[in-house]
Amino acid sequence: MFRILARGPFDQSAVTAQVESTSRPTDAELERRIDEIWQERQLWARNSSRILFDGPMLRLVSFVEHWCGPQNGLTLYLSSTSYREFAGTNLFGDEARARWPKSHLANPLAVSGIVVTADEKIVLGLRSDKVAFYPAYVHTFGGAIEPGDVQGGKTLFDALRRELEEELALDPAAQSRITCLGLAEDRTLLQPELLFSVHTLLDERSLRERANSASSADEHQDLITIGALDSIDQESSVGTRRTEREHMKKHPPGSTRTESPPWTPIALAAISLLASFEH
Repeated sequence: MFRILARGPFDQSAVTAQVESTSRPTDAELERRIDEIWQERQLWARNSSRILFDGPMLRLVSFVEHWCGPQNGLTLYLSSTSYREFAGTNLFGDEARARWPKSHLANPLAVSGIVVTADEKIVLGLRSDKVAFYPAYVHTFGGAIEPGDVQGGKTLFDALRRELEEELALDPAAQSRITCLGLAEDRTLLQPELLFSVHTLLDERSLRERANSASSADEHQDLITIGALDSIDQESSVGTRRTEREHMKKHPPGSTRTESPPWTPIALAAISLLASFEH
């Protein structure tokens, strides 16, 4: 399911990222397997009229929790990787995840947020059937970190703000508070994600109206709403049972589903952390 690596809450001043020049450990056999998987995915993309781009990403090398003024702080150490390496190890590399140490995988860091509206609705996205992994799953809003996200004074909070504008047309003026809930890992993909709660000044209806005009609106086929904050424990419990018992073993990432939507491990991790902080 998921593993909590670091537990917040952390505000923006308490979370920092440092990019190192270290390289991902590897060997010739692993690189050959990554190349084979990438060629397979390129063929799949051509046959299905999809666009596949080997973009730069940043991998999580390590992290340190520490005191930062009156609260805990979190420093993340990152280095370069790419979507090609991600596809060949974490994403589609079942053999790589089983045979090589986790340090040899791409492990790209992502930022993921759940939205809390002004009328106290918790909002997540129902992923499109066309996305590369976890299609038709309930998931958070966000994406992988790119090198430009931590350059020129930008922060990981700014990276999440960029993702929210792209996926929900939720500009910073409509965001009243962003809190880093912690760092979690999807235990299937072994990908780390920095989790956030995003409180917006918009009510649910207004948020839905904006989301329809977002530049990356096609990443989600719908928005999923979870009642009020006082229902969060019950909803996350239901999501856990659906994902673990009915879907995760029967339908690995990348398959298509016809049942009621399951939750990704990261969505469950985020809502679990939110529940612990909001109560």
